[in-house]
Amino acid sequence: STASTHLWKFVGNASNFQIVCKDGNYINVKSNQTATNGQTGDLLVMSSTPDASGFSIVPTTNSTYAGAYEIKTNGSFAHKYFNQWGGASAGNSIGLWDAGDENNPLFLVDASQVTIVDPFPVEGIASLTPEHQLTLWYKKPASSMNVSDQWMEYSLPIGNGQFGACLFGGIAKDEIQFNEKTLWSGKNTDNGTEYGDYENFGSVFVEDLSGAFGADKAVKDYYRYLDLENATAGVKFKSTDKTVNYSREYIASNPDGVVAMRYKADQPGKMSLRVTLAAGKPGIRATAAYDGAYATFSGALETVSYNARVKVVPTGGTMSTTSKGIVVENADEVLIILGGATDFDAYATSYVSNTAGLDSKVKGTVDAAAGKSWSELYTRHVTDYKSYFDRCSFQLEGAENIYPTDVLIDTYRNRSTGRENYALFIEQLYFAYGRYLEISSSRGVDLPSNLQGIWNNSSEPAWNADIHSNINVQMNYWPAEQTNLSEMHEPFLNYIINMANSPQWKGYATAAGQSRGWTCYTENNIFGGVGSFMHNYVIANAWYCTHLWQHYRYTLDKEYLQRAFPAMLSAAQFWMDRLVLDDDGTYVCPNEYSPEHGPGRENGVAHAQQLVYDLFENTLAAIRILGQQAAGISDEDLATLKNRFDNLDPGLATEIYDGTWVTDGSQSETTRNGVAPGTTILREWKTSTYKRGEDGHRHMSHLMCLYPFSQVTPGTELYNAAVNSL
Repeated sequence: STASTHLWKFVGNASNFQIVCKDGNYINVKSNQTATNGQTGDLLVMSSTPDASGFSIVPTTNSTYAGAYEIKTNGSFAHKYFNQWGGASAGNSIGLWDAGDENNPLFLVDASQVTIVDPFPVEGIASLTPEHQLTLWYKKPASSMNVSDQWMEYSLPIGNGQFGACLFGGIAKDEIQFNEKTLWSGKNTDNGTEYGDYENFGSVFVEDLSGAFGADKAVKDYYRYLDLENATAGVKFKSTDKTVNYSREYIASNPDGVVAMRYKADQPGKMSLRVTLAAGKPGIRATAAYDGAYATFSGALETVSYNARVKVVPTGGTMSTTSKGIVVENADEVLIILGGATDFDAYATSYVSNTAGLDSKVKGTVDAAAGKSWSELYTRHVTDYKSYFDRCSFQLEGAENIYPTDVLIDTYRNRSTGRENYALFIEQLYFAYGRYLEISSSRGVDLPSNLQGIWNNSSEPAWNADIHSNINVQMNYWPAEQTNLSEMHEPFLNYIINMANSPQWKGYATAAGQSRGWTCYTENNIFGGVGSFMHNYVIANAWYCTHLWQHYRYTLDKEYLQRAFPAMLSAAQFWMDRLVLDDDGTYVCPNEYSPEHGPGRENGVAHAQQLVYDLFENTLAAIRILGQQAAGISDEDLATLKNRFDNLDPGLATEIYDGTWVTDGSQSETTRNGVAPGTTILREWKTSTYKRGEDGHRHMSHLMCLYPFSQVTPGTELYNAAVNSL
């Protein structure tokens, strides 16, 4: 295809027009076509002749996209409206569907308002040996990558644990998209399909005004990077004649509470740029204002208020401010400080406090950082970060960082032995990247990192970017204690201890029919509000408590255990009261769910049984350490706890894989992943067989016993059965 293939115009009027591309071809609708997702339907195809019926454009009926439009065929098809039918990404089929579907609407934008983010040609550096081995690096800006989601696939994340950004590395217009962990829509009373979203805070844009680059003046020797060893991102490139070296550095500083950026050249007077600030619309409906060195916006959602501020500090040159941004001309370097916060307070009944002081708080943070030199900001940041990152080292002999990271990934897919220098390096890098993300997303406020850590560029992120309790938030913290990042675990632990005593989590226990204890559901916002998914899944309380206990095991902090124990005991009481006696004489969890497939509810699912076993075992161990009196448990409850534990079904039953997944005899026996018919596997459901589950499902919830627990011992029949299930 050529560029002109992708330039289209509507020819006609709003009720009857053709869609024509610059090459002269037309859009037609054709029935019974196979889409990129493999399904058959009425799809759009390219043709040399006009569509027989033509098209019309109408306002959308989808309230989420008010002000947008939908294109419909004037033909006699069962479905009439253009839809991202094959999937919402580049290269997928467009087909017809019903009016108002969320994948129909489109916005019409004035062409004069469209900005091509990176129109300058960029020539990447020929080769690079990064300063530090544990570095991700690329030869193109993220905004120049030919993918449908540049943010997700190629922007580079930085964070101070609570406030962070994603970096694109553009030349003509650089974007620094930012987030703050507490910027949520929604309320503490939410309990349904709508329960708020983690919001995109906004973006800082830095536009090049130097005139040094253009369509006929290419950027030379470009590369951008994320150095995991000092939590620094950057961009480096040269002028067209390679006489001027440009550099940009970005940090998210925990000591100073800001994202700081430095734009610099190695010759004086070369930095001319415009800085603008934009809210993360449509979720954040605010307009930036400019005053002197500052750009600001503020506003409020259902619960929290928010405030963002940028300060520009040039060295040399001149600075001026207009309604369109802050302009710096002919500077030697430019320091840009970004701050943002909300009035969220995890310990206030309303979940907010000091709203009136929010603006002065953010301004004070930004001004304090802007009052420091780049060298001081950078030293404080790196010293703080390395005090955590350097506690653990993982090296594979022979590993080498020789490819740009995108090339590295593609090359790794085609490895032959797995012992190649690049193959060893990507595995070493992946381990370090996990620890980097842990440090960058879990410090500060007593909230866990969410489904996306702290990074999100959407007002409607996947699964709301929520706190997902049926494995996801727990997975975020699997590396914490084991790789010596115990402090990063604490925001999650403090969140559990705090919320276990909240009216919301106690209320969900009551809704489950229990008079004691606390629990939460699968989908959670930061205020205790919940989504509607599988409210019979109430075992998350037991899973959360395993994290409370694990932190004690790694720290042996008895004072902490005393503080955490009430949440453990309350969860244990919930299950002591809730368990039912099964026909085989064991206690089982009633009406539970094994995420995320199979029977919607069943007694004694392995997932829940293994979790309650761990909860009871850990609670009894904690009582022995603290003593019964300090633990605050009565003789009656202690006796009941021991009885339930001694007679609990541990969720470790087995069954035979018979070589089929269907029950009607239409499928022949087959060996799957080396597991032959007649092999013993671990049961996921006490009553139902494995065939009630989805073949190849991504969740393996009955293998808690294998990991993160150690309830089955290597070399035993149960261990082998669990491995066979895996």
